[in-house]
Amino acid sequence: MVLPGRASECARVESRLREAAGDRVMLFLEGPIGAGKTAVLHAVVSELGCRVVRTGPVTMGTDTPLQSIERALHALSISPNPADEEHSLAERMARALAEEPTVLVVDDVHWIDHASLGVLVSLLLHAPQLALLVAHRPTQVPHVLLEAARRCGIPLDRVRLAPLAPDALRRIAGDAPPEALDCIVERSDGNPLFATLLTQLWWERPSVDAFEAALDGVRLDEMPSVYGALRSDIRSLDDDTQAVLRAVAIVGHLHVEAVAALTGLDPADVSRSADVLRGRELLSPSPHGLRISHPLLRASAYRGVDAAERLRAHRMLSGMRDAFSQLERAEHLHLLGGTQTPDDIEAIVAASAVALADDPGAAVRWLRSTTHRRDAERDLLLARALIVCGSPEDAVDVLDRAPEHGTGEALALRLQALRMAGRLDEAHELLDTAVAVDDLAFQIERASLAIARDAWDEALDTLELFARAHASGEVSAAADIAVRSLRTLGLLNAGDIVAAREEFSSVANVLRDASAAQWRDVSEVCADLGWAAFVLEEYETASWIVDRAIRVARDTGRVQARAALHSVRAFTMVASGRLDEAAAAARAAGDDARRYAGPDAVSIAAAARLYVAEWRDEPERLAEAIALLREAGLPADTWWRRTVSTLLRRAEARLAPPISAPMVDLAPDALLTYRLLDAATIHLSLGAGEEATRLVARARTESAGSGLRAQEAHIVMVEARIAADVDADPERAAALALSAAGVFEELGMPLHYARASRRARAYHARLDGALVSRLTPREREIAHLVARGLANKEIATQLSISPRTVEEHVGRVVAKLEVSSRAAVGLALVG
Repeated sequence: MVLPGRASECARVESRLREAAGDRVMLFLEGPIGAGKTAVLHAVVSELGCRVVRTGPVTMGTDTPLQSIERALHALSISPNPADEEHSLAERMARALAEEPTVLVVDDVHWIDHASLGVLVSLLLHAPQLALLVAHRPTQVPHVLLEAARRCGIPLDRVRLAPLAPDALRRIAGDAPPEALDCIVERSDGNPLFATLLTQLWWERPSVDAFEAALDGVRLDEMPSVYGALRSDIRSLDDDTQAVLRAVAIVGHLHVEAVAALTGLDPADVSRSADVLRGRELLSPSPHGLRISHPLLRASAYRGVDAAERLRAHRMLSGMRDAFSQLERAEHLHLLGGTQTPDDIEAIVAASAVALADDPGAAVRWLRSTTHRRDAERDLLLARALIVCGSPEDAVDVLDRAPEHGTGEALALRLQALRMAGRLDEAHELLDTAVAVDDLAFQIERASLAIARDAWDEALDTLELFARAHASGEVSAAADIAVRSLRTLGLLNAGDIVAAREEFSSVANVLRDASAAQWRDVSEVCADLGWAAFVLEEYETASWIVDRAIRVARDTGRVQARAALHSVRAFTMVASGRLDEAAAAARAAGDDARRYAGPDAVSIAAAARLYVAEWRDEPERLAEAIALLREAGLPADTWWRRTVSTLLRRAEARLAPPISAPMVDLAPDALLTYRLLDAATIHLSLGAGEEATRLVARARTESAGSGLRAQEAHIVMVEARIAADVDADPERAAALALSAAGVFEELGMPLHYARASRRARAYHARLDGALVSRLTPREREIAHLVARGLANKEIATQLSISPRTVEEHVGRVVAKLEVSSRAAVGLALVG
């Protein structure tokens, strides 16, 4: 059976050997460790149809005489005598090989012992019809063998085993799930051996986070090993270079000072050994300097170090403050395991807090290494890191065991983890039994769950009660921001836009002066505040709020808010005309929702993606986004359910005419006007102009006095369509669309401006087409000549009529087209 992805290389080797049939040839099969050289040799040998003699080192990395050709001698029935010279043994082999066409295959020739190499070199001189196939690592062919082949005039050819294509790696991974296949393909570097071992690693750690954490350095001695293959490489190195390789495995990269300290070598000797390791492709460049070429190779080198020596080395490295950063030292401290001191654990906790934003997986593995000691701060940070990594069940387990599991922060984290895990009944039970918890984050969680039930008064009472209990201090300001934010959204939910704008302006001013700690405490409500800003057409402010809140959520591990924040950012970026940024925000919202939040967040993120797709004017993307939202389902939250459902109906109507008109949810919130406009648009597509006109009139009534100029422009756009399609008045339609375009331009909404301008041009074209139809054939002919810029006299000459007649015709053309100049005639004709 051919190794997946190696069929072409097998065919090339087989073809070259068949072409040689009876002639001398030396064919080199080159590939790095684990590339599948032996598998290719096996596949080729089984297909050649002639005698094949296979040989190679029995014990790799040693120089036992003749052990590399031992199997060939046995196959040729040759028993070497102790007194045999290399050339005499080669002569005996040549005679045996000449009995019939034979291919001599030597695997792992880079490990060949000295005596066997001498025999092969002599064999090249004595075997006139020798076909020799040798497999080797890159740059590791014995030069003496190459030189002998050249001296003998033997044709040389080479087949290099390139990295496997992703499809081949997926076949090697077998029935691993899709998310595992992506990880395995990315991490295997095209190497089939690595793909096989990484598949084994996946089944031992069947989650993306656990898999990636293993490869990023957690407990290297527990990873799958290629030590059997690497052992020969290590043994073939001199003592100093072996020591450098093992030290690099411990350090993580080539840090000359640290490696010198661990090995006792001079820095110059360390650098020389590093050059040797690069030549063997055991070290390769990375953004952080030279590293061992693959995590699996590093694990194998690491495993070759005595356990006590590892602990000594990690202890030494953790104390090299001038050489390593806080995070690098934490990596070594966590590998001390049960020998960690209280000071070590304190340092790990501090480093984990720093790593939480950019590398939460590292924070988890560092903190988990310290759980043999009780530490309340560590437990809370570990729970938060697990939540950031998308492991809420593990976070709940940590909090259950934590000595401080009854504190406000612990309960807030537990509530967040339960919601992420979909254990909503337990979340509600926790809320019922912990009403008086003195923690703002917990009370915000309580208010959020109340809003999800459409219990706005209960949510506001929850936060106002907490705020009154904390009338002064740092928490007071954060509680005030949370209360005002929720009050703003509540007013929008009630449709009181004027009062909502006043409340929003107040809270936005407070938020501008808020401290970093206050931003951290209210990051969960900033998504609501950003959405309020979007509805109130405060697009720049919305962008500022959500952008900063996203950074705060990332840096402090407040991950549950990120999906909603990214969704709001997607809507806001569309309003600002930044469509690519909107698409990126919608994708981020989807990723965060699936990882950190519940079904409602997934649905809202899908709605954000659909909103972006609507503005792409690409039917395929729109259809994909519609399918994604249908799969996610509508949110349970009442406000968002109304918003998402009308967005979905509007998008569906853009793709295909609806069968029937939808019922309009007349709940008097701030988005009622838009729901009425969407329903009117659908009625227009069904030909129900009268009902569409009624709905737009209701929308105008609802919007009156709101001061929302973009909303007013949207009303005008639907009125323009009614004027064109129902009233057959393209002139008024064009005027309305142009006025809406002007508003969008003033508000800095380029996508909306462009769409309104296109509509105006289309209505103008419809109007101009009707006017042109009034012209007689002769008038139309003269109009086109006028449009080309010809003067009356030139037109008269071309048509063989008098200039006076032309002048009369031009006068009638201008009048019938309702234009004021000759130049405008051309514009009217092209529409």
